[in-house]
Amino acid sequence: MNPSFSSPLNMGIKQLLVGFLVFWSGCSLAAGWNDFVRDIGHGFSLWKTDSFHVCIDQVDTYAQVCGDMSNGNYGPVSGYYFTDEHLLVRTHGAKLRDNSEYFKTDIDREHFFLIKRKVPSHGQNTAIGPLDRDEFYDHPAVPAEIQWEPPTRFDLRPRNKDERSALENAIITAIAWPLALLIFFGPIIIWPIGILLVVRWIRGRRRMRGRHNS
Repeated sequence: MNPSFSSPLNMGIKQLLVGFLVFWSGCSLAAGWNDFVRDIGHGFSLWKTDSFHVCIDQVDTYAQVCGDMSNGNYGPVSGYYFTDEHLLVRTHGAKLRDNSEYFKTDIDREHFFLIKRKVPSHGQNTAIGPLDRDEFYDHPAVPAEIQWEPPTRFDLRPRNKDERSALENAIITAIAWPLALLIFFGPIIIWPIGILLVVRWIRGRRRMRGRHNS
């Protein structure tokens, strides 16, 4: 008699495979699965290598906002916002790790920076900061209201049709129209099909009862 697929040996192999997949997924996450680099526009990039190093660079200059775990001047970027002339950056603070000389993120503190969007003729630029909240909002280049963008892997900001590429608009149209048709005409189509299935099921039950009675 041949052993079935559900024999103890095969069950053990399946458990081993599942365990390997879970272990491999964990290793992938630990190896930097959540790290990223993203172009946020206007010559700036946002990148992350770990939970502390969430940074912003001006690509063509030396301007950078990136916390240092060795001196704890400030922590990771927590938000950014473009004005007509500047990139405004908000970061968390930093505090010493327990029994360590290195720093970790302090979400109860915040710092602020300004970086000029226009690249100077000499090709170098620097970030103004870190500033505390009062210093930052007293700066003439800072507006009264700021809608901070979170430092995410993907752009979560809603964009209008003119800001999207032709391919993105085509994909959205290809998905939106079938969904719209399904929402508006779905009930009209589903109800007759549902009634037909119920009628067939009732007829089938009656036939089965007739066969049992005969």
